[in-house]
Amino acid sequence: MRENAGRLQSHYDTRATILDILKYQPSSNFTDRSTYQIPGEKGNSYLRHQPSTPRNCETLPIPEQYCICQSNTTSMLKDKKLTERLSKSLIDYIHGKLDGWNLTSLCHKFEVEKFFVLNYRLRQKPLVSLSLGPPKNGAKFKKFGWPPPPTTLAPVPDIPEDICILKCCLKRKI
Repeated sequence: MRENAGRLQSHYDTRATILDILKYQPSSNFTDRSTYQIPGEKGNSYLRHQPSTPRNCETLPIPEQYCICQSNTTSMLKDKKLTERLSKSLIDYIHGKLDGWNLTSLCHKFEVEKFFVLNYRLRQKPLVSLSLGPPKNGAKFKKFGWPPPPTTLAPVPDIPEDICILKCCLKRKI
C-alpha cells in the first residue's frame, strides 16, 4: 500500500481492493502482491503492485467532471460547423426524449442560442464536453464525456442526465 499511496487512485480501485480482500487474498494469506487485473473490474487493488502505466485522467476511467488532473484540452468553439452539428444533435435528442415521455405539451421547444464550452480531450476514448443554453427559458445543459470525436458524424449517444432534461424543460407558470 505504501508503494501505491503516492499514485492517483479512484473508487474503482477501492472496489477492486474490497473484492481482492474478499475473494482473492484469503487463499494466499494476504501475502500476494503480484499485479492482478480482477476480471470485469476497472480498478486495481491497493494491496497489489499496480500496473506501471501512468495513473492520470487520460488513462483511468475517472469521469471528466470528477477528475482533478489538468488535461490537455483543445477548444473547438471556433469550428462553427461542428458547434452547429452538435447543438442540433443534442437538441434533437432532448426533444426526442421529451416526446418519448409524452411531455412535449408541458415543455419549452429548445433552441441553442450560445455554446459556452466545447472542448475536446484525447483520452482512452476521445471525449467532447459541451455546455450550451437558451437564455430565453433559463435552461443550461452540460454534458461531459460525450464519446464521438469531432471529426465524425456519429449519432448522439444516450445522455444519462435525463432528470436534468426533465427539470429544465417544464414551462414556468406565470
